[in-house]
Amino acid sequence: MTRRIWIDLANSPHVRLFAAIAPHLEAQGHVVGFTARDHAQTLPLAEAIGLETTVIGGPSPAGKMSKIRTTLGRARCLAAWARDWRPDVALSHGSYAQ
Repeated sequence: MTRRIWIDLANSPHVRLFAAIAPHLEAQGHVVGFTARDHAQTLPLAEAIGLETTVIGGPSPAGKMSKIRTTLGRARCLAAWARDWRPDVALSHGSYAQ
């Protein structure tokens, strides 16, 4: 059964991890979609290896309340993206917003 698998790249290390996993999922017939946060080196790394991503969110601000507001805002934007893309499975490594 083919699945639509959503991978969220919330931080730089996620790029190499999921870039290695995605081809195996696609070889099994699944469709993989990436979202990425514009934080640290996440986008340049994804671009360098040719991952097509939808950019949602940016760096973490200073302060606990600002981080909470930013995470909740990103969660709302990711939910809107997911309603349109309609994934069967969401995959991440510690994406608080996903």
